[in-house]
Amino acid sequence: MLQYLDRTLRTAAAPWGMVSFQLAGSMEESRSILQSWGAMGCVHAALSLGLDFLFLFFYSTAFSLACMLWSEGVSGSFERIRFFGSLFAWISLFARVFDGLENLALIQLLFGSEHSAWIGMGRWSALTKFGLLLTVMTWLSYVWILRLRGKH
Repeated sequence: MLQYLDRTLRTAAAPWGMVSFQLAGSMEESRSILQSWGAMGCVHAALSLGLDFLFLFFYSTAFSLACMLWSEGVSGSFERIRFFGSLFAWISLFARVFDGLENLALIQLLFGSEHSAWIGMGRWSALTKFGLLLTVMTWLSYVWILRLRGKH
């Protein structure tokens, strides 16, 4: 559903759809994206943000559980693996806070707020969320490789 909605948001001003809006660096860029979407595109963006509020609980919980469960499967001299598994489990839950802040900022912009603080909040929350999740996914890949190599 989110992919369908995002396809309708890909324009010349927003080549990456919602991600372009998330990473807009100025009020002018944000306005340009919103204008390129038109009224129906803004409805799709609002629906996408609403669904993302639900989705953020699912993905962060799934990543958190994966960090805990996959790290528990590595034993022996890998006590540090379990420690970092717990740490990254919490990091994945923390990422949802930034996703929620990002959604809040984007909703404000979508509904016409002219406060430039929302641009910074949306952009930096998105970048932080993406960074945290990339770190978690890198960790999960590392642990998965350890498990595949039989280091358990």
